[in-house]
Amino acid sequence: MARRISCKFAVSYLNENRYGAVSPITMCPPILRNRFSKFLWSIAELAGIVPVVLLQVYLPLLLGFTVVAERYVVDSVASIAYFLGDDRFDRTWQARLLLSLVPRKTLFVFIDAHYSTIVSRRGELAGPEDYTNFHRRMFKRLAERVGAVCFDASTQSIDEIHTEILANIRGHFGSTV
Repeated sequence: MARRISCKFAVSYLNENRYGAVSPITMCPPILRNRFSKFLWSIAELAGIVPVVLLQVYLPLLLGFTVVAERYVVDSVASIAYFLGDDRFDRTWQARLLLSLVPRKTLFVFIDAHYSTIVSRRGELAGPEDYTNFHRRMFKRLAERVGAVCFDASTQSIDEIHTEILANIRGHFGSTV
């Protein structure tokens, strides 16, 4: 008889908008009890991410499109690290492989905020504190590695950040943007 695993969600909502449905982030990947099962699960995650990147990023780039992605593979590295409970996953060959999928001339923008700021703005949609803070720590480390332009939404206004992001885009890609 199969044993049921209880699941909770990192984000406890299902958001449907004009872009489609966003399903909740599950907090129960397969049972990850030992190094082998963790390794196998991380390989399965990689196998699922690579084709998506090729089809949704590289193919449009080859066709001459500009691609804007939210979180991209940096989020995948952080999420895999969280589910593995491995604060050093970003240093593994799997993480380096994912980060190698970042196209040349990419501009990363990292907008951070203290958890209390996130809760005050998003309410119940903020997600659990440990999940959010783990991702924030991982994103900060990865932001350094990918040369991201960083902003603190706890101390800067939306208008200030918007203006600075546009200036960075123009500086990175040229004044024609």
